Amino acid sequence: MMPGTKYQYSGGGYVVAEQLVLDSQHEPFAKYMHDSVLAPLGMSNSTFQQPLPKALWNRAAVATDANGKAYPGKWNVYPEQTAAGLWTTPTDLAKFMMGMQNALDGKAGAILSASTAREMLTPVKDHYGLGFAVHGTSFGHDGANAGFQDAMIMHRDGQGVAIMTDSDNGGQLAGELLNAIAAVYGWSEIGPKQKALYAVSPRTFARLTGTYDLDGQTFRVYQRGAALYTNSALGPPDRLYPEGPDTFFILDQDIDFRFRTASSGKVDAVLLMPFNGIAKKIKIKTHG
Repeated sequence: MMPGTKYQYSGGGYVVAEQLVLDSQHEPFAKYMHDSVLAPLGMSNSTFQQPLPKALWNRAAVATDANGKAYPGKWNVYPEQTAAGLWTTPTDLAKFMMGMQNALDGKAGAILSASTAREMLTPVKDHYGLGFAVHGTSFGHDGANAGFQDAMIMHRDGQGVAIMTDSDNGGQLAGELLNAIAAVYGWSEIGPKQKALYAVSPRTFARLTGTYDLDGQTFRVYQRGAALYTNSALGPPDRLYPEGPDTFFILDQDIDFRFRTASSGKVDAVLLMPFNGIAKKIKIKTHG
């Protein structure tokens, strides 16, 4: 695939960046990040150390699944320090975002140059720059490890918010809080969008149901009574609300599901917008 032709989230790409740091700096990644990023920004309650040092265990939240059950060992240990290894707090995340804003404004003492900050915050494809989602005059990033879900947004007027939860359901709460905050502060590009429901007969849902695969990650679309739902390995089911005969949306994220009909007349894929991700319908083999 040619670079720049399609958006694809890649945590693995940051593992490559981690290796570049190790090869060039010849010191542990956690130490390099502490000395070059965390300490200069005043992020005194953050570390990339994995496993988390035992002295910090009593300060760490316990990761819980969608049913409120704690994960074994209280949390996962991730070898991918760049992609999943940061332990932090909402206050420290806010300091990080303010540091990005200071760099963008060219302020003295910023850890990045203004030109680098502008490059990072310039959308390349589907609202993403280099590491950040960019929406109009706001930038930020959501985060999710097993048992933790978070959101952070920085508005170019200097206002922002960092929300952290210790649950696989936490993204829904974070989304509602973010919508409420955006409404109060007038962040029009972030707040809830108005949708018009389309009248569709539940009898037509059967052709949409099935298992779909998006780059190795599967999710199910299924019917329960007169409603259509989707779910993945993590998190509770999301109800799909019809916006058109083949277009549906969910309430807790800005994602549209556009079902594609093949020449055979059968639904063979669903397009996930605004990411342009194509999830293909697959058959699940059963044994017995």
